Amino acid sequence: MDEQHNIPNNDKDLKLARRIGDLLEQDKSIYDIPDPLIQQLAALKSHRKPDIPSEALWDYIDTKTQPSSSIHQLYSRHKHAFWTAAAVLLMAIAIGIFQPFSSSTALIAESGASKITHTLADGSTVTLRPHSRLYQNKDRAYSLEGEAHFKVIHNPGHPFTVTLPHSRITVLGTSFIASSWGQENRVYLEEGRVQFDLLNNHQSLILNPGQSAVATDSLSLDISSAHTYKDWMDNQLILQKTSLRHTFAELEQHFNIKLKAENPASLKLTIDGTLQLDTLDKVLSGLELVTGGSFQQIAPHSYLYTEGE
Repeated sequence: MDEQHNIPNNDKDLKLARRIGDLLEQDKSIYDIPDPLIQQLAALKSHRKPDIPSEALWDYIDTKTQPSSSIHQLYSRHKHAFWTAAAVLLMAIAIGIFQPFSSSTALIAESGASKITHTLADGSTVTLRPHSRLYQNKDRAYSLEGEAHFKVIHNPGHPFTVTLPHSRITVLGTSFIASSWGQENRVYLEEGRVQFDLLNNHQSLILNPGQSAVATDSLSLDISSAHTYKDWMDNQLILQKTSLRHTFAELEQHFNIKLKAENPASLKLTIDGTLQLDTLDKVLSGLELVTGGSFQQIAPHSYLYTEGE
C-alpha cells in the first residue's frame, strides 16, 4: 500500500481535528483552542443565522466516513482515522460559520420593524434598533447583531461584555451604544468607561464619556457627534457631512432593505440634514430632495439610486 495514504499520529492537523472532535462530543466550545485557524474562525463566526441543522451535517459526515466497498476497507486505519477527523474538523468549521456563536449561545431578544427594550437578568437594559438581535453567551456576556443602546448595572466583580463581529466591548457599569452594520463596528460611550478591543489583533482603546470609536481593520477614534449615534432612539436620522455610503448602510439596518447606487462614485457624496424614520417611503423621498437623485425599487426590499442630472 502506498505510504502517502498513511497519516502520522503526530500530524498537527490530525491532532487538531481530534481535539475538536473531543470538545464537540463534550458539548464544549472549540474557540478556546490556541490555534491560528480556530482563532480566525472565532473572529469569523460573526452573526450568521444557522442555515444547516447540525444533525443533518453529522448524518452526512457519518455516511462519508463509513467504508462503502472492499476497496475502501484496504485503506489503513490511519487514513480512515484521518478522514474521520477531517470530517469532524469540517463539521466544526461549518458550525462556526453557519451559527452566530457557540452551541451555548441563546437568542434572548430580537426586534422587528420597531425598536424594543429588553431587561437583562442583572437589571441592565438593552434597547434594540429595528432588525437587531441580542444573544447571551454566559452571565453578563452577550453578542450583538445590528445596533443597540446598553444601560449596564454596575458590578465590579463581574465585567459586562458585548461581542461584535470584529471587536469586543468590556465595561463595569456604564451606558453606551454599539453597532455592527455597514461592515464597521462602532461604539459611543455615554457614561462610565469601556475598553474596546479588536478581535484579530491586540489593539484596544479605552473610551471616556462622550468618545466614540470605529473598528474596521484597525481601531480609531470617531469625531462624530453624540446626536448621530443616539438619533435612531428618537426615530430620527441626523446627517452631518455624512457620506451616502454610510447613510445607505444605516438605512439598510433600520428598514431591513438593500440600497444600491447605479454609479458607485455617488456614494462618496456627503449630505447634511435630519430625516424622520417614520416610513421608508418618506425617508427615500427626503433623500431624493437632499441629493437631487431618485430611487427605483428593483426587487422586494431592494432599491437602486440614480444620480440627478
